[in-house]
Amino acid sequence: MRFTVEAGTFPRLFAPRLRCPRAVELPLEHVFALCLDDLVPRLATAERIEWRKLASSMEAVLPAPRGGVSVVRFTVSQGGGRMHVGLVIGERRSAVDISRRPGVVDLLLSGAISRTGAGEDAEAQFIARIIDYARASGCWVPSDPSDASLVEVLGGTRFPLLGASYDHGTLARREIPAWATEILGMATARDGAVQAFSRRKATKPVVAALAQCLARGGQPLDLGPVAIASMASGVLEPDQIADLLRTARPPVPDDGAPEELALEDLRLGAVVCRGWGADVVYSVAKDALSQPSGLGNLATILHAWTFVRAELPRCPPRRLAKLGRLIAEYQPVDPRSLQARAPTRNPRVLTPREACARGSRQRAPHVPTRPLRAPLVRGGATADEFFYPPRLRSVDRTETGDLRIVLPRTAVELNEWATRLGNCLASFVPAVSQGACYVIGVEYLGRLTYCLEISPRGHVKQFLGERNCRPNREHAESIIEFLQVEGVVHDP
Repeated sequence: MRFTVEAGTFPRLFAPRLRCPRAVELPLEHVFALCLDDLVPRLATAERIEWRKLASSMEAVLPAPRGGVSVVRFTVSQGGGRMHVGLVIGERRSAVDISRRPGVVDLLLSGAISRTGAGEDAEAQFIARIIDYARASGCWVPSDPSDASLVEVLGGTRFPLLGASYDHGTLARREIPAWATEILGMATARDGAVQAFSRRKATKPVVAALAQCLARGGQPLDLGPVAIASMASGVLEPDQIADLLRTARPPVPDDGAPEELALEDLRLGAVVCRGWGADVVYSVAKDALSQPSGLGNLATILHAWTFVRAELPRCPPRRLAKLGRLIAEYQPVDPRSLQARAPTRNPRVLTPREACARGSRQRAPHVPTRPLRAPLVRGGATADEFFYPPRLRSVDRTETGDLRIVLPRTAVELNEWATRLGNCLASFVPAVSQGACYVIGVEYLGRLTYCLEISPRGHVKQFLGERNCRPNREHAESIIEFLQVEGVVHDP
């Protein structure tokens, strides 16, 4: 639970204290401590909780534990039916909207009660005052006001659909996700379904499934199915959306909260889903909702997809676990994490005589003196990757018949190729890293079978198979002809 607060909101107090010119993201506890220390105006010293009735709002003055007061403003929207909660900050009395974080007001009230030494009924009186104001303004009120907590009242009065969920016994949430505010702010389940999935797909089964998803008595409010369904609503049919909303979720630990997606995950997922297709999206979403840590794994896949999508097959796997393994195979690997010997800054390549003396069957390529290329970083990885010219990158992962051309990305991958083919490809790492030669792999029926050595000028120096055996003649002619057409090889 974190806040992203603009420094401009507190020009004199916030920015100098945190040394942040723009914005900062802080946990809820830190924001609460800052409010008590610096951000709350110390215009008066109150010894009890006071109420102020204004023209279009109502304010509660709460004594702060470390001196000063906290002013919470309750304002009803112009159309009625929704009550906004704001924290008044600064001498200008501007309010920061904390409606989707009712836990902040609960913390402020607890601090005020501890300072004033009020009795046990102080919190009940505070809640009753808010309920009376909400009832008079036409907002939602709990079905049993005597048993409602402050978090339930503040959340339900701002989000009517959330209040209906609380009436069915759903446990209260101290913070509402940003993406869910428009959905839960609707008055009925049908309006919420239209907001989340579009009017065409808000059919009766979808509306009923959404209401059933929100009204799970005795359990924490789990918005994971709603997030997945709204993210994939652009490609799924109404029946599939309703089935996702009815998916049984894994049990939540007693000391934990349901796993959910963030706003940036949903925005990215909506774009990725259009490329996957309805069948793949439905199966992957079903796995993510039914498996423990499924939503977290899905978020990781969505962010990694943007870096490797050009190299993956057109039709991705339909299972979440297989999709995760496939993307992990295509992501750059840090050789240091595998305790492999990465190429040094200025690697020394063996001369032909030294290579023969050490039993190498292949002649090590000559390496010209030129600076190394800086390592590439993709998706947060810090792998030392090989650099290829555009003509070679254009043929990577391309197919010709049953053959597929692949390029090794890192020293670790080239060492793995040496183990698979049983040859001395590992000795080519320094030369490939400096661009003295290029190594091209050829897969036959999904299995690495052949390997080529190509000079920077496009001459084929070697074309061998496993254990340096000669390749199949038809396969060799097909690959050489394809590389000539693509401009990679100038003469065999």
